[in-house]
Amino acid sequence: MPRPDGLAVRAAAEKWLGAVIAIVGLFGLAGVVSGKDAFTGLPLGVRIGSGIAAGLALLAAVTAILFAYTAAYGWPVLISIGNDKELAVWYDKHNKMLRAAPGKLRNAVIFALASLALLSGVAGCIWFWPRAAPAQHVLVQFGHDSEVCGTLVSSTERAQLRIRRTDDTIQVVRFAMIKSIAPVSGCPA
Repeated sequence: MPRPDGLAVRAAAEKWLGAVIAIVGLFGLAGVVSGKDAFTGLPLGVRIGSGIAAGLALLAAVTAILFAYTAAYGWPVLISIGNDKELAVWYDKHNKMLRAAPGKLRNAVIFALASLALLSGVAGCIWFWPRAAPAQHVLVQFGHDSEVCGTLVSSTERAQLRIRRTDDTIQVVRFAMIKSIAPVSGCPA
């Protein structure tokens, strides 16, 4: 015996729900894999745009889950059906819910795909957008046990280095004063 359209849509929504939740799981996995340093070196506009897109992707995923759940199961409510009138009200609401299920399922699919598209855009930015080269810090030690740390700045003079310190001042260091030079990952503040 064929099922009424509303029930077939609800059954399809139950199946689609797994796909929507898989997309949300992909979103979570992408966040864990990319980690906190995923946006390091990207231009500020790309970081802001990717953050907004990631937020919209999460919002779209949550919306897709809500639409899929309500298409599959409706919204849980307690209804008294103690008499014929209450039963008729329940039956009318049930039929309205079945008629609304196809639209809710369509919205769930649209929001799930939008979430996936936004997440793909964020991943594309993280993976393929050119990054600025990280600043190369050096630690220069002098013969009298003092030191300077910063990034090298181009110099036109011979036998000297120019180093931009963390306070943005430039220190000129003559080669004769240098005891050692070592690359470091960062300078103390």
